[in-house]
Amino acid sequence: MRILILFVFFVFPFLALAQVSGRVVNGSNQGVPYATVTLKGSAQGTSTDSAGVFSLSVNRSFPFVLVISSV
Repeated sequence: MRILILFVFFVFPFLALAQVSGRVVNGSNQGVPYATVTLKGSAQGTSTDSAGVFSLSVNRSFPFVLVISSV
């Protein structure tokens, strides 16, 4: 399954904190419900809601990689 992701970033450089939110969608542009979104190399993560929307506070500065998984 091909997964696309849209991001909206809000960065607070003085705190080295980023608020990452977006929507995980499939090839048909439908939201992927309950997909797992994790920060690569850490235990930080969240899940998408029933519409594929997520929000995650990341305690790293850019750049970083998000890993998306879904069954």
